[in-house]
Amino acid sequence: MRIACIILNFNDSETTIRLVEQIKDYDLISRIYVIDGHSTDNSFDKLNECFGQLPKIYIVEAKKNGGYGYGNNYGIRLALKEGYRYALVCNPDVEFSEESISACMDFIQKHSECVAVAPKINKGNLIKIAPPIKDICFSNLLLNKIVRPRYYSPSYFSGKDWVYVDAIPGSLVLFDINKFNEVGLYDEHVFLYHEEVIIGKKFHKAGYKSAVLLNKQFKHMHSISVKKTFKQSIKPRKIAARSQRYYLKKYCNATLGELLLFDILQPISYLEAFVWIRFFKHGR
Repeated sequence: MRIACIILNFNDSETTIRLVEQIKDYDLISRIYVIDGHSTDNSFDKLNECFGQLPKIYIVEAKKNGGYGYGNNYGIRLALKEGYRYALVCNPDVEFSEESISACMDFIQKHSECVAVAPKINKGNLIKIAPPIKDICFSNLLLNKIVRPRYYSPSYFSGKDWVYVDAIPGSLVLFDINKFNEVGLYDEHVFLYHEEVIIGKKFHKAGYKSAVLLNKQFKHMHSISVKKTFKQSIKPRKIAARSQRYYLKKYCNATLGELLLFDILQPISYLEAFVWIRFFKHGR
């Protein structure tokens, strides 16, 4: 069974073109939807110039820049209309083999409770959903790296070929989009960040599971498109904070006291982000 692939582009046609060139001849992928999020840099025209004549690739301009969830939902709904059951949602800044996606397909077809599966990301940690108070108190960079309440411990993965997890990193995920559609797809109230834990909560409530294949891997260049858009400002941290607050209130039933604590701690988080960007990122 072949799959659709959904790639969301915003003001970064160069990275998107590189990925499409890499995967356009993968036999397993029979349709590539490139969703341009109403870019302001002529991306849509550049993408059409490169791929507009290829029947396998469908380039469409969304009606607005509605964020990660809105753009990917746009692509998923197109795939559903064309009768696809499985869709690979991926960021433009990833690299993956056809063999790794084939392994994901094999896994999801054999595990009826699984709605999402992905190879292991090359760098980074897998998120473990934490209670609201821990999510709030340890969401800054330093404390989360020291205490790590929102990450699985290495022992959880030891000696295993695959594991179920609370949330899969959103940069590359194979979905059963029929089941994903049952739970409402991505929450479009969130513009960027925290999508993984939100859909993880939705899946858990519906009795579905998400898996990571530890013996397969893909490469993520870590937010190339986001960095091009925001130019290393603290704006992404502010967007993340809005998303986190929404997640805590709607999906974690955080109390008024917990939300107040979150609001009090945010200026510290912004200062931390500023210091990290000013003295560490730019110093490299």
